[in-house]
Amino acid sequence: MGGVGKTTLMNEIVKELKNKGFFDEVLMVTVSQDLILKKIHDDIAENLGFKLEEANESVRARRLLVRIAQEKRILIILDDLWDPLTLTEVGIPYEDREDIGNDVRGFKCCVIIATRFIEVCDQMNTQYNVEVKVLPEADAWQLFRTSAGDCVDSTVFHEVAREVVKECGGLPVALVTIGKALRNKDQIVWLDAVTQLKKSIPSRIPDIFEDIENMKEAKNRLHTVLDTLKRSCFLLNVDEKEGCVRMHDIVRDVAISIASLEEHGFVVKAGIGLKEWPKMEILRKCKRLSLMQNKISKLPEQMCCSQL
Repeated sequence: MGGVGKTTLMNEIVKELKNKGFFDEVLMVTVSQDLILKKIHDDIAENLGFKLEEANESVRARRLLVRIAQEKRILIILDDLWDPLTLTEVGIPYEDREDIGNDVRGFKCCVIIATRFIEVCDQMNTQYNVEVKVLPEADAWQLFRTSAGDCVDSTVFHEVAREVVKECGGLPVALVTIGKALRNKDQIVWLDAVTQLKKSIPSRIPDIFEDIENMKEAKNRLHTVLDTLKRSCFLLNVDEKEGCVRMHDIVRDVAISIASLEEHGFVVKAGIGLKEWPKMEILRKCKRLSLMQNKISKLPEQMCCSQL
């Protein structure tokens, strides 16, 4: 998923392999969502120490193919792919082989792609797929501690720091960003950060269930959407429970924020320590309501939720 540390991992791989001398050349280029073939050509050429002057894309790709073929052992890392890429169009020699084992020394050019979409891997016929997972609890704490400082070990900050780490859900980009933002801040700022993390993040996405005629069509569309979400790492499989999925905490926050928009009518105030019934203003257009895992002991005498 986004922010799990794919690019950081790729950078470390580059350093490691350059130091070990396993390849004669190790280079990494960023593709990104707005794919510009000319820029990728230029980045590869620059890494190889020359410049492309041609304007025609196929001519540029051919020049790169010839140049890369001069290397005995080369590794090219393509980072942040959003869509499948034809390697030869990029200028990378590629042979569709199914018998590539762990020993890659016999091949001139090896390629690693980093993407958040398994569909990209499938369409590019990758030989090995490696899922980059979120950090386990101990590693997440250590990374956050490095970013936020030793104050997290103090009695003043330790408990709230643990809450922050829990809300980050093992996502390195969140742990590092929030840790640095809270470094040398007072306890009130930390407590406010926890509150903000438990709230939703504003976002919008287009409808995915338009033009549905009946329940069967809706069920089929739901299956397709779920599959897409899983393959894009927005939903995660539960290994021990077949047919079940789970959602990362940060992704859940985004989902709740989208559902909470007025046109969708969801009000989700789950597990936030409410002791009283929510204010009526937010319930007037509410269609679906969740107040689970709170501490509300008294219900209102009258419910002004005509659409609930």
